[in-house]
Amino acid sequence: CNPKSFPPNFEELLYHYTHNGYRVIACAGKKLKKNTWLYSQKITREDAESGLDFLGFIVFENRLKPSTTGVLKQLSDANLRTVMCTGDNLLTAVSVARECGLVKEDLTFIPTFTENDGLVWREIDDEKLSLDSGSLDLYGSNKSYGLAVSGDVFRHLLKNDINLFSDEYITKVLLKANVFARMSPDEKHELVEQFQDLDYTVGFCGDGANDCGALKAADVGISLSEAEASVAAPFTSRLFEIGCVLDVIREGRASLVTSFSCFQYMSLYSAIQFITITILYKRGSNLGDFQFLWIDLFLILPIAIFMSWSNAYHKVVAKRPSANLVSPKLLIPLVVNILLLLFFQVLIWLYVQTRAWYIKPVPGGDDAVQSSDNTVLFFYSNFQYILCAIILTVGPPYREPVNKNKPFIANVVVAVVLSIGLMNISADSLLGNLFQLTEITFGFKVLIVVWSVINLA
Repeated sequence: CNPKSFPPNFEELLYHYTHNGYRVIACAGKKLKKNTWLYSQKITREDAESGLDFLGFIVFENRLKPSTTGVLKQLSDANLRTVMCTGDNLLTAVSVARECGLVKEDLTFIPTFTENDGLVWREIDDEKLSLDSGSLDLYGSNKSYGLAVSGDVFRHLLKNDINLFSDEYITKVLLKANVFARMSPDEKHELVEQFQDLDYTVGFCGDGANDCGALKAADVGISLSEAEASVAAPFTSRLFEIGCVLDVIREGRASLVTSFSCFQYMSLYSAIQFITITILYKRGSNLGDFQFLWIDLFLILPIAIFMSWSNAYHKVVAKRPSANLVSPKLLIPLVVNILLLLFFQVLIWLYVQTRAWYIKPVPGGDDAVQSSDNTVLFFYSNFQYILCAIILTVGPPYREPVNKNKPFIANVVVAVVLSIGLMNISADSLLGNLFQLTEITFGFKVLIVVWSVINLA
């Protein structure tokens, strides 16, 4: 622009508006030599963008959405770091970040270049305060501080051919910076990768074409627009506000916990059946065909479906679920549960052999299934399948309490009632013959139920 076209208070006005959170666009123009359509098509960009007269500022007020501050507070309470990455002016970005609570530090420092390509960090409100440029330490104050980085400084920090800054220095900038402003699309992409190199799992939320690279590079990309950004991001929010970030985290954690609990349930279900069959094999017996069908089709299948129907918990907490399937946190309880199931099955099997009405299995032939061993272990294992589902349907802090999963509660009640009902059918009836059962006393039936409750406890 023509220097004479600038008002004397240009810098002062620009600082005032950007420092107060407004978006500022500067306008300039000039008259063409020929005011014709043909001339306007032939003129080069260099000619068109030189010798301009400054015309003024267009000032936009970019108001925060009502939910923004609350969402950022929830993320902070959950010990999840939040960083602003924007193409806006640095002062505007810091002002908005303070307003919404993203910047909580007492002091915020912004960088300026020195003559030898170094950086000086000055406090945004008090230029007398500065950081030690070599270590980024603040001396003589016990106040907390953060950094705000512009795109040109970010690009300068990462120039490998210059090596002005050590890796430790760059890492400290990335860890202390809350705001990255005037960032180009490539710089946003690079920022995501830099955080990933620091072993962060990065989520990125954006709504424009200039966010596409970062949305694609992030571990979780969320588009707040149905335009270009939605093509690059795996998630697109129908409500164009950042509350969707909480939804993705809550649903993701609930899905992870549900997957792990279903894995544990299928492992324990297999272990229960393995224990039962191993005991019966030792006696030359086995479960009957219809008993297998009953367990797999009427007990396990509905339970496995409904136990995963719990919704995500309404709150994001600081504690994080285990992300490793092969970890002591999951494997130790699994092994201990298998040992408990084994202990309770073996104990009731040994006890039934002391009863006067005990019928010993006869190895070989069609009658090998019918025995007191088979009947008691079949009845008792039915309850073990149910109780394992109950203890593995975990609620808060990642999923809603189990009492809100009404289909699962109904399924458990029906399964318990049917399991008790099975024990009360006569061995000589049609169903009794179908299940290949033998008669046991009423007192032993009560013992099976009580023993199952103790097993659950």
